[in-house]
Amino acid sequence: MNLAARVVMAFLTLLTGCSTDLPPRAYFYEDQGARYYETKSGKILRIEQDGTVLDVTCAEPELARGLPREDVVRVLCPTGKVTNLGKAKKVGGDWDLRAYDIEPESGTCTPLFAPLSDSWTSEKRHSCANRFWEVPAAVIVYPTIAVLAVGIITAPVWVPLLILSSK
Repeated sequence: MNLAARVVMAFLTLLTGCSTDLPPRAYFYEDQGARYYETKSGKILRIEQDGTVLDVTCAEPELARGLPREDVVRVLCPTGKVTNLGKAKKVGGDWDLRAYDIEPESGTCTPLFAPLSDSWTSEKRHSCANRFWEVPAAVIVYPTIAVLAVGIITAPVWVPLLILSSK
C-alpha cells in the first residue's frame, strides 16, 4: 500500500472514529421516563411516555434526567420554571412534534468531549465532519488529563522523594 492510500485510510479512521452505526434520531437523549428533544430555537423539551410535553430548558440536566414528571415540574430553575406545553400525539413509533419545530441530530458521530460538558445536548450526535477537530484535540487533551491525574494521585509518594533528593 502506498503512502497516499495510508494517509487516506488514517484520515477516514480519524473522521469516523466517533461514529455509531445507528441513524440520526429526532431526540438526543432517552431515560426510563422520557425522551429529550432540542428545538431550532434552542429549547429543551421532555416528552413523557404519555405524550406530555415539558419545557425543561431552565433545569440542569442532572436535575431533570431520570426523575418522574411530578419531581421535574418542581425543579427550581434559576432562569424560569419547567412548564407543561401540552400533549403530543403518537404517529407510528414516535411523537408528532411538528408544532414544536424540533432540531434532530445531524449525523452519527458522538462528541469525544461529552464527559467534560454539562450541556443538555452534549450527547447529541452530529455529522462526523463537524467532529473532525475533536480527534486531534482528544489525542492531546485526554493523555494530558491522565498524566495530571496520575501525578496528583501519586504525589504523596514522589513529592517527599523529590524533597529528600534535593537536600
